[in-house]
Amino acid sequence: MISLLNLPAGLITGDPVREYWGWTYTIPNNSIVYIVILWATVLSFFSFYMCLRYYFRVTDSRKKRQVKYVFTGFLIFVVVNFVAAGMFPLLKIRVPESGNYANMLLSIFIVYAIWKYRLFTLTPETAAQNIISTMSDYLVLVNPDGKIASVNQSLLKHLGYKKNELIDKTTDTIFAEGEQDTIFNTAELNKTESAAEMFFKTKSGMSIPVSISLSTMIDESGNLQGIISIARDITERKLAERTIAWETAVNKAVAEMSHELLVSMSIENISHLVLKHSKKLTDSKFGFAGYIDPRTGYLVCPTMTREIWDKCQVDDKSFVFKKFKGLWGWVLKNRKSLITNTPKDDSRSSGIPEGHIPVNRFLSAPAMVGKRLVGQIAIANSEKDYTERDLRLVKSLADIYSIAIQRRQAEQKH
Repeated sequence: MISLLNLPAGLITGDPVREYWGWTYTIPNNSIVYIVILWATVLSFFSFYMCLRYYFRVTDSRKKRQVKYVFTGFLIFVVVNFVAAGMFPLLKIRVPESGNYANMLLSIFIVYAIWKYRLFTLTPETAAQNIISTMSDYLVLVNPDGKIASVNQSLLKHLGYKKNELIDKTTDTIFAEGEQDTIFNTAELNKTESAAEMFFKTKSGMSIPVSISLSTMIDESGNLQGIISIARDITERKLAERTIAWETAVNKAVAEMSHELLVSMSIENISHLVLKHSKKLTDSKFGFAGYIDPRTGYLVCPTMTREIWDKCQVDDKSFVFKKFKGLWGWVLKNRKSLITNTPKDDSRSSGIPEGHIPVNRFLSAPAMVGKRLVGQIAIANSEKDYTERDLRLVKSLADIYSIAIQRRQAEQKH
């Protein structure tokens, strides 16, 4: 753009004049010239900043030396041009143009960096380094003594480490407990291990499932030089596998319960079956399934197992609940589902009686036939927070449970 401005109008370089060293150009006194000088100055300082930033960020000593030579040559080039072509003309000091000499010095420094430190040259080594630094998979190079020799940028980014926090550290820094054995067994057998599944540890302690390939590096004498491991994050794949397995288990549970509706199974047995599936599919420790006695309106819970009965130290325990209290009572009174992962802070909770099993998480759904309440499923104390998926599951099981209760109660009338 600057060149286009200068060609038709000569806004940056004026008419040629003869000086004591020969012909040269004049500098017009206009705002365009000052803008160009300001632009060149800002660009120069920005280039200096980028060189210094790269110098302090890079850890490779060879690259640091490369930057030194390029920075020095560029500094000479900028200073000479700025003084000779910028400051001197403004001060009416006329000296021969020295830009070509500055360019020559810059070229000398760059050529020396290329020759001495292989700057800007493509070699198998630099190509491999570029591939490793940009690959999305994790790469770890382990020394024969079990220390980490090198890692790539992708591993540092995803595990949350800086390079100096891993180099020369033992492999248990990033590999989950026990996973190191697989690495060194591979080395001892001098083999390649493909697609083994392991876990990496992040700096925060979180585990990441990975599919890892291990390969040994052996020198000409047959001595182990190191172990290369390339790993790929398979978190999404594992999540998909768990989802498919869960959906398969849900379908199996629904099919089993639907089958039991066709046979003469008692309400007590159906209650135990629905609770078993509810607890298993939500990883819940405790729970109950009960039905409403149509004659009294009381909640009857035949699923109160001996395990719960022994742990619960509340006085006057009973399988029959005449009054509906607390979170489970709210579900029955309001005929609505409930999910909470902080029961203590839930306003619908009336607290836990002395001796009662502590409730850390709670989920419940009413069993309804139309608008009529016929029963309830309640689960508690999963190792993980309950989710909307868990709630949809329990509600589906409650729908089947309600049909079973209605059918059995109808059979008993006849």
